[in-house]
Parts: sequence; structure tokens; C-alpha cells
Amino acid sequence: MKDVLIGREYEMNLFNKAYQTEGGVLIGLYGRRRVGKTEFLEHFCMGKPSIFYPCSSRTNHMQLKYFSEALYAFSDVYSGLPPFTDWDSAFRFMGRLSSDEKIVIIIDEFPNMLKSNSDVTSILQNLWDHELESANIMLILCGSSISLMEDQLFSTDGDLYGRFYFTYKMLPLSYMDARKFFPDYSDENMVITYAITGGVPYYLERFKPSKSVERNVKDEILSPGGRLNNEVAYLMSQEFREVGVFSDIMESIAVGCNSSNEICNRLNNKNNFYDGNIKKLIRIDYVEAEYPMFAKVKRTSSLSQANLIIHDGFFRFWFRFVTPNTKELVGKKDDNVDNIWDTYIKDNLHDFAASAFEDICIDYMRQLNRCNALPIHFGRIRRWWGKVNVTTEDGKIESKSEEIDMVAKDKDRNIYIYGECKFKNEPFNYGQLKALWTKLPRKEEIYYYLFSLRGFDTEVQKYEGPHLVLVSMHDVFNPPLTVPVKSYDPEVENYDEDEDGSVRESAD
Repeated sequence: MKDVLIGREYEMNLFNKAYQTEGGVLIGLYGRRRVGKTEFLEHFCMGKPSIFYPCSSRTNHMQLKYFSEALYAFSDVYSGLPPFTDWDSAFRFMGRLSSDEKIVIIIDEFPNMLKSNSDVTSILQNLWDHELESANIMLILCGSSISLMEDQLFSTDGDLYGRFYFTYKMLPLSYMDARKFFPDYSDENMVITYAITGGVPYYLERFKPSKSVERNVKDEILSPGGRLNNEVAYLMSQEFREVGVFSDIMESIAVGCNSSNEICNRLNNKNNFYDGNIKKLIRIDYVEAEYPMFAKVKRTSSLSQANLIIHDGFFRFWFRFVTPNTKELVGKKDDNVDNIWDTYIKDNLHDFAASAFEDICIDYMRQLNRCNALPIHFGRIRRWWGKVNVTTEDGKIESKSEEIDMVAKDKDRNIYIYGECKFKNEPFNYGQLKALWTKLPRKEEIYYYLFSLRGFDTEVQKYEGPHLVLVSMHDVFNPPLTVPVKSYDPEVENYDEDEDGSVRESAD
């Protein structure tokens, strides 16, 4: 365990507040592998009486044996006692442990215990209702299998439904926390690093702040001996039996197949055979089904209407740059690694990191929204894309595809924010600003927020039109930290989008 835990202040406050609750407390913690659940729990237990049981894949008999040893190790008083022979006795013993303070008991990778004995949750439920709920313990069930945790532990059909004090899905670190791993990196290099690692602590720790982005990628990802060279294969094997099917889907998205129909066509199956597997990838946060701002409710319930993107940054990097060059990297010399970097990666990093930069800018806007530092107060903010009707020079009306990096609407008024984010090695120019004005024209009041890695050209800086806000990179990477007055549900509003791009509020 590291001496200092980076980030996770919100989670630590949440868990400490639960710890102060009287009586028994049951918590479910889950999230993708490598996201830092175990390290967080180790830091949370510091200074508290605790038992940490790392649950591996074992037979029921051996699972009971090792779990018994973990419980007995809490105090020398229990030394020499024989292992429990059933789970009822083992769980009942947790409530009889003696301590002046609440005891934290963590079962890490709890799904492995369920695999050993599927009756574990029903046994625990019965004991929780009759004994453990009043015991001075905090029981944390932790797992990396998102689907299993949600289906068997947290669902309304689960034995433990209604018993949890709370369940919490741990996500990767925000950009602001991730940058603390690299205090000497420029913001440009940090955005690229964040895009590659996806804010996952395990990957951030593999990259060394003393090395350049290039050197870290070559040493840790591209080189056959790199510690992250087999990461995707390992994670896929842990989640899926038919790894090849899911890898094919991820590779298809990486090459630009962003709909389920396009994926099925590329993989020579036109009957949406892969939809179920796509949904599995979405559920475990490897893939995201993205819908535009103002999309109709019925559209957001259809996978066929979604824009599919690889949500996990590390997977996105791997399937875009590494998978197509596997033959050149496996068992080859360093000059092959250098060639892959120079030929395929180096000049495409800014384009690759653009989506991560958009996410950072949107997070910045959310923080301003929480601090009441915007001209509007929105419920949600996201990308928009769709068809708009434009009039050509000869007076004809044509349908044109457009997209905007961020769109938000005031909760109570017809006032909007349109935002554009440019992570390029050139200033935001006046032509790009004019293009934004015409992408989705509206009669309502609009504020335009521009974000650019290389700043803005002279014409943009001198423009004195209404409602134009140029956001410096210093501002983006140093957002206000004022405690929000009120929090808002990011999905509080629903809208319908007409074919021409005009907006009307949904009657749903």
C-alpha cells in the first residue's frame, strides 16, 4: 500500500460517514479491475480495527478454511480454533468479534465466494436480518465483476436487496486527480497521458513521471516486456469466455464502425447477432452507447440508434494503435517499436486525445455550473449531432450532417450554451467560429464557449459579438473549487429533437 492515496476524497468521506453510523453497516463496492478499489479500502481501514479477506477462486471447503483464518487473525484470543465447517457459523462469528470500535470486515472479490457456494448470499441475508444488522461491524462486499455484482447482489431479485447502506461504483480518477501523478508534465502531455490511461490508477502508476510520454508508451505498452503489454488480453480473459468475439467488436469500433449494424456488417453477420455482446461491453464500461443532446426518449432506448465508442481510454489506445500492428510488435526488436511509434502513433496523438480533452472541458463546465458561475444553470451537458437544413448559394435547401462538442440548455429558460473544443497544434481561427454559428442556428439566446490548446487567432480575440467566451487552458486546468450550493441530476431533463434539428420539450 502506498503512503499517500491520490484522489478519492469524496469516496473517503462517504465511507467514513457510513462508519460513524450506529449498528451494522453493509456496503457494496464495485468497479472495473485496476480502478483502485483495494488500495482505497486499505487506506480507509487505516486506524480502524479491520479484517481484510482477499477472496480467490477456491473450492467451498478451502474458501471456508482461509476465511476462518482471516477472522481468527483479528485477535490472538482466537488462535488455534478449528476452521468453520459452514457459512452460517462463519458469518455469525463476525458479529461476535470483540472490539471497542466498529470493526471493518472486507471481502474483496466477493464474486469468487459466490462461485464457491451460490447459497452464500441467502445465508448472509438471513443472518443480517436477525443478528448482524445490530452488530458493531461494517461489512464491505467488493467486486470487479460489474455484471455479477449488479445482477446477484444489488438487483431487486438479489437476496441482499434492501440491506445495503449504499452501493457504490468506483470510477477512474478525474483529470484533476490524475495530473497529480505527473506534477512536471505540461498540460498538453498530461491530457495525452490521461487519454491513454483513462484515469485508471494502475495505469497511471505504471507510467513514470520522470519519463516522456513517448518513452512511457514504448516501455510499458508497446515493448513485449512492458508491464501493460498483456493487459488487454488479461482483462478480456477475466470478463469473457469467448474473447475473440468481444475483441472483434472492439476492433470494429476502433476502425470507425460506430453502430451495431456497421459492426455486424463488418463481421459478416447482418442479423444483429452481436447486439447482446455489445450490451455486455457497455455494461462493464468498455464501450459507451452515446446519444446526442435532445435525442427523443424512444431513441435512447434503442441500441441501433446509438453511436458506439470505446469508453475505456486504455482499450481505445490499444485497439487503435496496437492491435493493427501486433505482428510487427510480437517478439521483435526495439527498432520495430520505434517504427510503430513514428509511423502510426506520434502524429495521431492529438487526434486520439481530442475526445478526452472534450470530456475535461465538459467537466470544467459542470464545475462552473455547480458553482453558479455560468450565465445559465443546466441539468445536463453533452455532444450534439444530427441533420440540419441549410440554404445553398443558389437558394436550394440541403440536408447537412453537423455536430457540436457540447450543448447545454438552461433548466427554466430557452437559453443555450454551445461549446467547441480544439486539441490541435494551431489556434482556434475565425473560420471555425463562423462554422459554429451556422451549425445549429436558433432564435433563442445562445452563449458560445470556445476551448483551444493553442489559444485563439487575432480575429477571434478581437471579435466583440455577444455571448462569446474564450476559455484559457489555465482556466480549464484550474477549475474553481467552491463547494456547490446545490447538486443537480445530470439526466434530469428529456427533450425531443425534430428532423430539422429544432427543439421542443418532451411531453413524456
